[in-house]
Amino acid sequence: MATRVAWSDEENSILVHAYLEMLRSELKDEIFVKADVNRQLQGLLDRGRGSIEFKLMNVSAVLRELSFPFVNGYKPYPNIQASLRDCVREEILRRQDLTDLAFDSMTASMPDVADSATWKQGEPPALGLQPSDGLPGQRAGRWNFVELEAMNRRLGAAGERAVLARERVLLTKAGQHHLASRVDHVSQTVGDGLGFDIRSFEPDGTEKLIEVKTTKRGAHWPMVVSRNEVEVSGVEGERYHLYRLHDFRPEAVRFYTLRGDLRTACDLAPESYTALPSRSSE
Repeated sequence: MATRVAWSDEENSILVHAYLEMLRSELKDEIFVKADVNRQLQGLLDRGRGSIEFKLMNVSAVLRELSFPFVNGYKPYPNIQASLRDCVREEILRRQDLTDLAFDSMTASMPDVADSATWKQGEPPALGLQPSDGLPGQRAGRWNFVELEAMNRRLGAAGERAVLARERVLLTKAGQHHLASRVDHVSQTVGDGLGFDIRSFEPDGTEKLIEVKTTKRGAHWPMVVSRNEVEVSGVEGERYHLYRLHDFRPEAVRFYTLRGDLRTACDLAPESYTALPSRSSE
């Protein structure tokens, strides 16, 4: 069996450059073909298609560690070469224009989902957070883009309105008009501290408490959940539903759902702390 040769710094640099150019195109909504990029890299690196694919997924994993957007379709893959991690971080810090593009993408407004939009439900991603993902100090530059997108109120509100409308439509189609009329956007009508956004119902009348998390990134992009949302999910159990809308567009919505206690449904990583000097520091 042939011994695998570690990737050199030069090979890593070539691959990371190609990856970040794909990311640049994606953030600018420009069309590119991943298979074409892979073929070009095969010629430059003398590596096989599969080896290059795994390495591109390694780059996604590094970017997720740094809370930086990564190319949709290259799901983060662990077991990252240390020199690759260094290369990615250095390139991100060097490319301020790429950071600016990511900032614009994460903070942009989003039109409401069209009534004719298609909805496609998928399974939650199988690969959760790795131990190093999401830890304080792991980002590149000043922005944690997971938190930045979570603070995009216009995007979040568009996702909530989309789910609100869909819940009413589903209940109406099930012949439960009285239940459809009772679906409530509670984050707007009551307040944003309940730990969920929408009070809906199953067709049999069972209450559904829905928290909506919306991203324009792919299914493997992390989300921010509050301590209150985690606690409420534990109390409410099976009545609690988290709807993760991803690849969010006005004409199409892809999503997956998590049900019950978020402490068992998710890998949770602490992001930050509120701090003041302690008395012991006096």
